[in-house]
Amino acid sequence: MTTQTVATTTGHDSRAATGRLGPLLVGAAMVAFIALYWEWIFRQGTFSVKHIEDWGHAFVIPLISLYLLWRQRHKLARVEARAFWPGLSLVLLGIGCYVFFLLSVSNHMLQGAAMITTLFGVVLTAMGPDVLRLAAVPVLFLALGITISEAIMINLTFPLQLLASKGSWIILNLLGPIFGYTVDLDGNTLSMITSAGVEIPPLNIAEACSGMRMLVAFFALAAAVAVLGSADWWRRVAVILLAAPVALFMNMIRVTVLGLISLIDPNLAHGDTHMIIGTILLVPSLALFMGVVWALNKAAPERVDDQAAAPTGTPLRPPTFRTSAIAGLIAMTLTIGVAAGGVHTLVPLMGLHLRKMPIEPASGLALTSLPEETEHWVKHGSDRREPAEIEEQLGTSNYITRVYRQRDPADPAKPKFIELHAAYYTGMIDTVPHVPERCFVGGGLQLGTSPRSMPLNLDQSRWVLDPDVPEDLGPIYRVRTPDGQRVRLPRQPENIRLRVSEYPVSEDRNIYAGYFFVANGGHTESANGVRLLAFKLQDDYAYYLKIQCTSSSVESGEELTELSSELLSELIGDILRCVPDWIDVQTGIYPPDNPRRSEAPAPR
Repeated sequence: MTTQTVATTTGHDSRAATGRLGPLLVGAAMVAFIALYWEWIFRQGTFSVKHIEDWGHAFVIPLISLYLLWRQRHKLARVEARAFWPGLSLVLLGIGCYVFFLLSVSNHMLQGAAMITTLFGVVLTAMGPDVLRLAAVPVLFLALGITISEAIMINLTFPLQLLASKGSWIILNLLGPIFGYTVDLDGNTLSMITSAGVEIPPLNIAEACSGMRMLVAFFALAAAVAVLGSADWWRRVAVILLAAPVALFMNMIRVTVLGLISLIDPNLAHGDTHMIIGTILLVPSLALFMGVVWALNKAAPERVDDQAAAPTGTPLRPPTFRTSAIAGLIAMTLTIGVAAGGVHTLVPLMGLHLRKMPIEPASGLALTSLPEETEHWVKHGSDRREPAEIEEQLGTSNYITRVYRQRDPADPAKPKFIELHAAYYTGMIDTVPHVPERCFVGGGLQLGTSPRSMPLNLDQSRWVLDPDVPEDLGPIYRVRTPDGQRVRLPRQPENIRLRVSEYPVSEDRNIYAGYFFVANGGHTESANGVRLLAFKLQDDYAYYLKIQCTSSSVESGEELTELSSELLSELIGDILRCVPDWIDVQTGIYPPDNPRRSEAPAPR
């Protein structure tokens, strides 16, 4: 055998070996990648199941990405994978950002962005720019499966929601003479009256704070059609830019359909019908996106990509892996594996808890158990319960919305009224609470003066220091409820402040709303402050309680704060019986399965 023949045979054997080893190392790198980001993947999956109507598409996104990659299989077979070591900086950046947003500033969306950055870096480092050019779109497409922070979604969708309200009102007005009804719009609420004078229950377009909940699903659908149906970037961008207008138009159609079927049966306009109709409307949306792609292709025919498909009879094979690509894959597997091992080892050693377990109060009391009468206030009317779809967007069924009236007003002809709304939340992943500045405005009200932080003047005459609280957790006060129960107050209750905002309704009438939160034994008047309290990494459990007082019978924010102080002074003990005793949680006494129980002192 000649030297040349030996060299050729040796080279062939070497390429065959790397060809077999390459896919195995790709698999190993992906296992390490999933191990590192498993906590995020688990939380995203759990959240998507819980909110399937909003984020169920997250389960389909990876399948579409895999299909996009599979479509490039023949092109991938013709490129050589080789290491590109500068890409390691992207890998380290992604891992660093993930650890930062995991252990310092907890943010689910930014953790997901860090994950995508790492995946980009892995492909670039281990397989080079040629492979990344083909894999970039499938990797980027995965970003559509990341839950967007609620604060961002609300700010993006509320303006579109107001437009959808007006648009559906116009359409329903045009159809009114045909179906025999009149329709009026107040903020985001449609009121319809039939020609026979029958008033249809108002249709709340806003659905509390939902915004246009399926906006991201529309973008995902548009992106999928754009990528699968067009090869040119300008066509893809054009189709994706249509997502918001299509979502807006389809939301108008959805509300119009709900309005029309409410003429048949008002109950059909509530409950699961919202979700069913929204899901059905994805079908014509898909047809609309495909029609746009077809029209663009007709108007400007695409260039033919002669390299798009392999010649007939060409066997399918994986990319050719250079020796440097093998080294790159090994380096990526080790780097990510070490990071995964470090995160999963150091987190428990540091006493940190990435998952927050839900927790309910030991009393088992719901907020609806609050007393209907106090020394100076009495219940007025019936408690308000929201429709199922609004409760779903509210995020809890443990809430109370009750109006209290003064017992002995200074002017008997003009008693003061306060609507108390309290809502309990637990088992969240990454939350921004519902607050009037967003929800009221989303419902059609206009924000007047900027929100102000005002101190509550709670009656402290019934407060006593709790001697049973360990020094490092105190000082903590207890308050006695009217039935004689002693209830622990949150830390530093004398500093509770109310965040008050004003909403003009008419020239001589304003609505004032003030709120604060109790979270994991502390309190804050800031919606963003809830994250800092309820998502401390040192805590096993997480909960928060929103307490909101609203009134249109007061003359100023100061008067609202004064009256709220009086009402809450008389109710605070009963309210806090409806949340967990955080000292018992911290010391392991409660709940029974508390991981700290082995270190807990004997029950009092």
